[in-house]
Amino acid sequence: LLTPNLPAGASDAPAGTSADYLSATPPSDAVQLRGRVARGATYRTVGYSSGASSAQLRAVTWGELARAAAAPWLRNYYLRLPDTVSARTRLLARQLVQRAPTPFDAALAIESYLRTIPYDLNIPAPPAGQDPVDWFLFVEQRGFCDYDASAMAVMLRSLGIPARVAVGYALNEKQGDTYIIREKDAHAWVEAYFPGYGWVTFNPTPSLPELSYTPAPSQTPLPGQTATPTPGPNDSATATPTRAPRDAGQADNAGAGPSNGTPWAGLTVLGLLVIGLGMVAGTAAFRWARVDRVPERAAVLAWERLQWLSVVLRFPRRPWQTPREYARALRRRIPDARGVEELADRYAEASYGRRRHDPAQARRISRTWLRLARRLIFWRLGGGR
Repeated sequence: LLTPNLPAGASDAPAGTSADYLSATPPSDAVQLRGRVARGATYRTVGYSSGASSAQLRAVTWGELARAAAAPWLRNYYLRLPDTVSARTRLLARQLVQRAPTPFDAALAIESYLRTIPYDLNIPAPPAGQDPVDWFLFVEQRGFCDYDASAMAVMLRSLGIPARVAVGYALNEKQGDTYIIREKDAHAWVEAYFPGYGWVTFNPTPSLPELSYTPAPSQTPLPGQTATPTPGPNDSATATPTRAPRDAGQADNAGAGPSNGTPWAGLTVLGLLVIGLGMVAGTAAFRWARVDRVPERAAVLAWERLQWLSVVLRFPRRPWQTPREYARALRRRIPDARGVEELADRYAEASYGRRRHDPAQARRISRTWLRLARRLIFWRLGGGR
């Protein structure tokens, strides 16, 4: 749900929808909306924006930050780093901030360095097995906002500065008093935590202007903003998800089933049995399920067929769910759905990372999909709901 900076809440949701904070681990500052927002519908959101000036942020010392960052909610979530972070990435972070007297100056130094790396949307995916941030900083040395934000967050965390990557939209197009937000305006940036001021935004991507840190008139919430959804390529506007699921089994797909109006919801167990036997026995249904005949399309085909099967299972992917979010939801609903996370990752690589899978990788994707499909079908035939 689009809000100005950190959301404080939402109101005036369109009929048939509801808004609440997203429940997640780590704790989320996102507000999510259940249901579809029709073209022309409006909703109202209220958000907070940091009013800290550069002088105020510079007054936060390394010691103060270290004491604040010892809090479990910061230490356990916003200082954690994967084991793949390279030694030279950590070394670069230390070198960039060696003359920075405060955490704020350290963040600015890293931000300034990353803004010197050329912006380029047309880059290959990182090689398999190589840390993406290391590859971006030392090998490819060009990229877009996802890489810039990830690199800055990793380097800040390596220095003991709590940080996270935020995603949303840049406000680039204005008509009168209204901003028009389109899919192409999607952007990622960094938020670093400063005790007393909360999450402060940094923009390490050179395609957009640098941020300024000027004192705000007050620390009160921003006035509510009214947003009008802008349809994407499918010519329909989609809202983001709603409040936390009532239990882990329902996940983000609570209520999926006949009541959702899908034409597949009434498919009978007999139909599933036919598909299942076909996949096991090697009939036409099994041959249809193979996806490796066109290697570069294997991941996309597997994911598309999983979406079809998920409707048959009455547990379809919601429009707001990313591939990984749906994979986790499906695994919570069906613990035996092993391989769905891998399939989601391969699909994301092919669709968003521009990775072309070779024949060997395509065969692995196909095997993963076939095993997953069998498990899902037998779960349904066994009475799973």
